Amino acid sequence: MLADEVKLKIRDEFVHGYVNEEGVRVFPTVEALAKRYDLSKSTLYNYSSAESWQGQKNRFQTELQQRVDAERM
Repeated sequence: MLADEVKLKIRDEFVHGYVNEEGVRVFPTVEALAKRYDLSKSTLYNYSSAESWQGQKNRFQTELQQRVDAERM
């Protein structure tokens, strides 16, 4: 079983992404996160599906794009 704090950190990276060295926001895949945290892909997919990470990520990206668009105006 995955510790709650580790799972929350991984979910946060998946949903919110991170800003890389070039200042670009990157959204890692479940596969990339499984490799980075040395977990099986199936375990991470199960958590992701059960907690609807993709839906959360889609909402975040929509809100982020709306903020960027508003700032440009």
